[in-house]
Amino acid sequence: MSHPFASTGLDIDDRLAACFGKDGIEAPTPVQQRAIPLVLAGKDVIIQSGTGTGKTLAYVLPLLQRAGREPDFRAVIIAPSPELAMQILRTVEAYKAQGVRSTSLVGSGNIERQKEKLKAHPQIIAGTPGRVLEMIFARKVKTKSIKALVLDEVDQILSDQNDAELKEVCSRPEFEAQIILASATIAKRAEAFAREAMHEERLRPSVDRSPLPQNIEHRFMVFAAERSESALVRLIRGLDIDRALVFVHKGYTVPKLFHALVNHQIPCATLSAEADKRQRQQAIEALRSGAARVLVATDAAARGLDIKDLRWVIHFELANDKQAYLHRAGRTGRAGKRGTSIVMVTKDELPALERQARELRLELAEVGLDAADR
Repeated sequence: MSHPFASTGLDIDDRLAACFGKDGIEAPTPVQQRAIPLVLAGKDVIIQSGTGTGKTLAYVLPLLQRAGREPDFRAVIIAPSPELAMQILRTVEAYKAQGVRSTSLVGSGNIERQKEKLKAHPQIIAGTPGRVLEMIFARKVKTKSIKALVLDEVDQILSDQNDAELKEVCSRPEFEAQIILASATIAKRAEAFAREAMHEERLRPSVDRSPLPQNIEHRFMVFAAERSESALVRLIRGLDIDRALVFVHKGYTVPKLFHALVNHQIPCATLSAEADKRQRQQAIEALRSGAARVLVATDAAARGLDIKDLRWVIHFELANDKQAYLHRAGRTGRAGKRGTSIVMVTKDELPALERQARELRLELAEVGLDAADR
């Protein structure tokens, strides 16, 4: 019996089927079902679908198949942050066939070492805008060699400088690459970029364009500001939350919250921007394995974070804007699983939360818990 992904046009061998099995993937998501054939065919594609619906594999799998067939094929994938770029690279390396070459170009990496790796002619490059563009303008990555250009989370990539420089690259006579935009939201600037840089017959697979999956429940809890830590403890205990990702704004809040939770016998791990690769892996593994019941993370540190089967996301502090809310809430409800996003707010913060909910068209329900600690 053929594998469910075979219907997308992918060649499914035992190795690829084993990769799907390892990640618990049984069949393509709607966005993968619609986008993979278009990417395989080399079309310009706008992949707009909610966070956690499988956009990364929707373009990575067909690009890897083409790289396996064509030794000269090169795809450049640009992400807004080093964390997301490295997560994409990890996905590439988990699914690529033997012989397909890949590397990263991120601003935080050693540029000389990255230049050396480019000499091996990697077929898949994942990187951040500044470093990738720097390498293109320095001719370390030749424009003509790029067969596919992916902008993942395009709205976050297109700053004034990046927008102008990417349009300059795409307007070069030798640039003939397929362009793929992938994002939960496509803002006006991204639409303008698409009109100018992509072919007129660019395709937008017809999928649910809600920025978040429908299987995420959105709730809020009102508490007294001076009781924020005890309110979090009561929330975790009152809802019997087994594994939660708790978001804060600033790094200095992380140890404070860690000690408060540990003092109440709630096992906790932390993740801040200062954490190195080893510390980051240890913190994530603690939550995955159940050694920690809570992972406290800053917005910056949680960029690109993907924890399988994570049910609960708690906003200990209100997100700064709707994009920050999307990123946070999108850590749960992934790959079709159910999830719950709970925002902790004071009475004074309720208007800001209601504004975000209107902008995102979310229905918010208050947590029915005596632990509200008003």
